Amino acid sequence: MKFLFSLLIALFIWSSCIFANLEQSLQTVLQGKLYKDVDMSILFYSLKNDQTLYAFNSRGLFTPASVIKVPLSLLVLEQLGKNFTFKTKIYSDWENKDSTSLYIKASGDPSIRVEQLKDLALLLKEKGFQNIDTIVLDENGIHSDVELNPGQGVYYCGLSSAFNVNYNLVQFFLKDNQLDYSPKVPYLQVNTSKLKIHEKSKSPGYPNLFLQPSSNIEHLYVRGEVSKDRVKSRRLKARVQSGNQFFKALLLQEFANQGISVQNCHFGFFDDRNKRLVTVIESQPLEELLKELNKKSNNMLANALLKQLSFPSKEFTQDNGLAHFHSDVFRRFASTETEWKLYDGSGLNKNSVVTAEGLNWFFNRIYSGPYYTSIKNSMNVFQASAIPEHLRSTVNVYYKTGTLAGSGVSNAGGYIENTSTNEVISFVILGKSQRKNQGIYQAMFATPLVKGFLNNYAFN
Repeated sequence: MKFLFSLLIALFIWSSCIFANLEQSLQTVLQGKLYKDVDMSILFYSLKNDQTLYAFNSRGLFTPASVIKVPLSLLVLEQLGKNFTFKTKIYSDWENKDSTSLYIKASGDPSIRVEQLKDLALLLKEKGFQNIDTIVLDENGIHSDVELNPGQGVYYCGLSSAFNVNYNLVQFFLKDNQLDYSPKVPYLQVNTSKLKIHEKSKSPGYPNLFLQPSSNIEHLYVRGEVSKDRVKSRRLKARVQSGNQFFKALLLQEFANQGISVQNCHFGFFDDRNKRLVTVIESQPLEELLKELNKKSNNMLANALLKQLSFPSKEFTQDNGLAHFHSDVFRRFASTETEWKLYDGSGLNKNSVVTAEGLNWFFNRIYSGPYYTSIKNSMNVFQASAIPEHLRSTVNVYYKTGTLAGSGVSNAGGYIENTSTNEVISFVILGKSQRKNQGIYQAMFATPLVKGFLNNYAFN
């Protein structure tokens, strides 16, 4: 008994020393020049031992940015399942097999590609749809929410519509040393007369992209400066505002390319119970879409998935999706609006607030549930060179970043896995710089802290 008591005392002293060293090393990191005038919130948590390993201001209110896509991933997986797919269904008249009318029911799929519209045209041509009287496009209760980002043409301000193509992106490129873009449709008119193109990078800035939609045409004005390097690397792109009109224009263009004439195409409601299903345009499974959501931080996909949380409401809107999101948080986490308030599912809104403890609660819930592997695999992975050499064969770091450069926000959250000890540690690191001239980039505040943790934590 005396030996056991002595052993427990020794373990307690050893554990206290380990935590003291860890805290001291992380505090040393925070005293570095990088963190001057930066507000921080940090939490490292052992999921194996259900124990806080290090916390600093973990209940402070911070803008989550794109880290909020991780909780969104869990909620859509719980509600829809990892095999969920967006299904855009194409019908014809049931009572008249020779009907030359088509009816398309939207699913809100943001990932439909132009190639799929071409395949649809080829299939319909094969089935005898050479001359179509009418195409009815049913939005199916899925709202576009275009009023949320009026006039914004930058690619990251993506709001999904009922119908979408290529994430509603317009890609710019150089052709014969001149700026060109794709896809081209009469619906979209692009004006680049006030854009200057430099041979080499002159400014790190991005051109101004302004949308001015009218009833049948959307004008995209590209103004400012850009380097040829940025264009050649396909980093200059814009996003249209009305995905519905973009889809309609590209659909009709692909039909015309295949020699299919269409007399009339309009938006309206139809009852699919009276129709004959012709074919379905189906997205990748949700488990695969989450890789696009988290690795590439696709804001438009986040908006589309958030709307899916509106069910059982028949109105698929961002507000209804957020209501479901908040009710889940308040019911299970016992949080309040002062501790957790979201205005979108992408993290673009700088008025959203969360705490590190609140986010970590989600990371804990993910780990203890059936979707841990799906969400973990949708995240980015630390390069081996960022991990201490003695841990490279046993430790992996999975992370999701969140960055709002204009607001000084650089966040990260994720998991540290040690395959040797079977220990999993969650971490949430939220940072906001108060310096207006400080350049902000992904994981800039998180990376030194994660490295400091790995260098000083004794895995067990």
